[in-house]
Amino acid sequence: MGSYKTEILHSAEKEARKINKEHLKRIVDVIDALSENPFPKHAKKLAGSRSSYRIRTRDYRILYEVSKPDKVITIFHILHRKNAYRKS
Repeated sequence: MGSYKTEILHSAEKEARKINKEHLKRIVDVIDALSENPFPKHAKKLAGSRSSYRIRTRDYRILYEVSKPDKVITIFHILHRKNAYRKS
């Protein structure tokens, strides 16, 4: 499948700073794995979107978008599950 480049938006970086180190280590491992396979079997496509997905990592959700032609994964949110699906 090839390697994908991973970009983390400022909003996701800001959210990650609020997560304790134990959970953050696991989240970083999941993001690293996405660069090799952006469509793991446990990733779910977000309703109403062409290329946005979410992946669970314990109580956190990583929301990301995949650009197949450019081979880029853009992480746009890293949120606790209680906040991941709220409309702003």
